[in-house]
Amino acid sequence: MPILVDGNNLLGFSNLTEEQLTNALSRLSDSKGLRVLLCFDGARSHGRSREWLGKFQVLFSGHYQTADDVILAEIAKLKDKHGWVLYSNDRKLSTEARFYGIKIESAQKLLAQLKEQRTSESMVPEKPGYERNSDDLLQAMLKGKK
Repeated sequence: MPILVDGNNLLGFSNLTEEQLTNALSRLSDSKGLRVLLCFDGARSHGRSREWLGKFQVLFSGHYQTADDVILAEIAKLKDKHGWVLYSNDRKLSTEARFYGIKIESAQKLLAQLKEQRTSESMVPEKPGYERNSDDLLQAMLKGKK
């Protein structure tokens, strides 16, 4: 089940930072093999930016459009919209996405999944040589570097 995430909307229902949400969704994508498209309002470096990390993608809307606009444009481009889920409490965005056949779930539902994942991860011993907090590529993505 691939997912679309209205990043700023989720941040409004949590105490997470942009970086923490990005890291948590990257781990979710890795652990479950999910395709995840996370979109934030605003620009990184110059203009709209798009970064990939496996099946995980982060988009920044740029200066002249909103994350909602970008999410709807991404939905419109999907060849197969079956199975996609949008996590957002934005009523206007949800209504428009539903028109395309996208399933809508609340921001709180995804936040609960991320909390559950975090709890289960903390119960698993670290693999030798693996440090959960050393996501240099994600750090660079958020700062507009690569």
